[in-house]
Amino acid sequence: MVYTAERETIILDSGTMEGAPYFIVSIGIHPCAYLGVPFDHPLAGMDYDNVPLGVHGGLTFSQFGEGKYLPSGFYWFGWDYGHCDDYAEYRKNFPTYNGEKRKKWTTAEIKKEIEGVIYDFKRLMTLSEKIVAKDRLKVIKQKEDLCLS
Repeated sequence: MVYTAERETIILDSGTMEGAPYFIVSIGIHPCAYLGVPFDHPLAGMDYDNVPLGVHGGLTFSQFGEGKYLPSGFYWFGWDYGHCDDYAEYRKNFPTYNGEKRKKWTTAEIKKEIEGVIYDFKRLMTLSEKIVAKDRLKVIKQKEDLCLS
C-alpha cells in the first residue's frame, strides 16, 4: 500500500475466496476492501447499515457493481481503513495529528483480514437464505390456508 495525499484509485489485489469475489484498492489516502454477492442473493440491494458484518471500522459502502473497480453482476459491500486509529496521508499536516501512532495497513494484512471476514460473511449469507426460505414457507402455508377455507 502506497499512501499519497491525492485520491487515485489503484487495485492492489483482487480475486475470489470461498466463492466470494473481493477487491482491495488504494484510494491514495487510505485502502478499502470490498466483497461481492450475486444479484439474486438475499443480501443484494441491502443498505450496509442493515448488514451486521464485523469488519474493520464497520461497513461503509453498499452498491451494485458498475465498472472497472467493482464489476457489474454483483452487489458490493465495502469498508475502509481510514478511521481515527488508521494512518491517512492527507492528515499528516494537521497540527494535532501524529501519524507515527497510526496503523499503516499493508495489502497482505487486509487480505488476511478478508479471509476472516469471509467466514462471517458466508454465515450471514446462509442465515439470510434460511430466513428467506422460512418466510417463503409461511407465505405458501398462508395461501394453502386461504384455499382450504
